[in-house]
Amino acid sequence: KKEYLMFNDDIQGTAATVLAGLYGAMKVRGLQPEDLKNQRILVAGAGSAGSGVILTIRNAINRRYGLSKEESSKRFYIVDKDGLISKARSNLAEMEDEFYDLSSFAVEDTSMEGMSLLDTVKSVKPNILIGLSACGGLFSEEVLKAMNENDAPPIIFPLSNPTSRSECTAQQAQAATGGRAIFASGSPFPDVEIDGDMIASSQCNNSILPYEKNAASGRRIVASSQCNNRYIFPGLALGAALGQTGVVTNAMINRAAEALVELID
Repeated sequence: KKEYLMFNDDIQGTAATVLAGLYGAMKVRGLQPEDLKNQRILVAGAGSAGSGVILTIRNAINRRYGLSKEESSKRFYIVDKDGLISKARSNLAEMEDEFYDLSSFAVEDTSMEGMSLLDTVKSVKPNILIGLSACGGLFSEEVLKAMNENDAPPIIFPLSNPTSRSECTAQQAQAATGGRAIFASGSPFPDVEIDGDMIASSQCNNSILPYEKNAASGRRIVASSQCNNRYIFPGLALGAALGQTGVVTNAMINRAAEALVELID
């Protein structure tokens, strides 16, 4: 990347869009972007997409909001096909060939090694659940209901695509959480019916919490949106070209995410 003005959209573009989505979710909950550093984030998927998203979020928490790299890493829990990744994972070093610095995210408590997604949700009580597993239906009703046990509305991002590989649908997420979920997906979904109202899954109304009634209409608003890197890469590429930056840095990726969320009313 130091020889050509380029970036990997599948990894960096997706990561910037997810970071912007999380900033937007903080806004929906009435919080500030820096409150992201206080969240517990559970990610399903430890491939290249997962690594790009996790490293980008950690970079933002570390460099923008004051947590050390070690403290930032501890905000994450990563589950792959073999369960929760801990320091006891036998091939942890080999996995770093695909996931840079994975060992710093591995859970210290080795007794948690291989814990299932559901048991991990029940144990660590994450505020945010991100799916990058390409495993359709991974976020079962039990998992979604366990996410809903927190006081704050759960943030659920099933980002795998196409639709058949999405970890859950908008309908499943809202049905399991009673319409409380702050939802964004990597694939488009049809409208969601909540309490007799049909709510467009493309709707992203952040003026009120997604599970509360609109005082004016009495309708229940459920904010669901597609989290797609098309919202990042055209502007990022154009800005880099016009600015003759010579390189696309991590700071530029983070700033693109911050600029995107500023477009939310």
